[in-house]
Amino acid sequence: MFAPQVDALRDDYRVITWDERGHGQTPVDGPFDYWDSARDALALLTHLGVEEAVLAGMSQGGFLSLRAALLSPSGCGGWCSSTPRPGSRTPRRFRRTRR
Repeated sequence: MFAPQVDALRDDYRVITWDERGHGQTPVDGPFDYWDSARDALALLTHLGVEEAVLAGMSQGGFLSLRAALLSPSGCGGWCSSTPRPGSRTPRRFRRTRR
């Protein structure tokens, strides 16, 4: 979905994409919420040795990126989002199943 953006940025920046739980090849081991997904993204950056990143996302990805920035302000060098889903103050926990 984001191949054109990755191609346009990869020569000048390190571009990291990821699969949220229940998306792509990432399995689901039980209920989780948007805060959990934001923590997953931050854990991936930590695992890769990234101390600061510009977070970007569209729709739910923008919403998750914002939560990651709120959880780790010192690790967020910037935030770029298109149509972030506003959600609620206390998001409903949900479960995704792979098909």
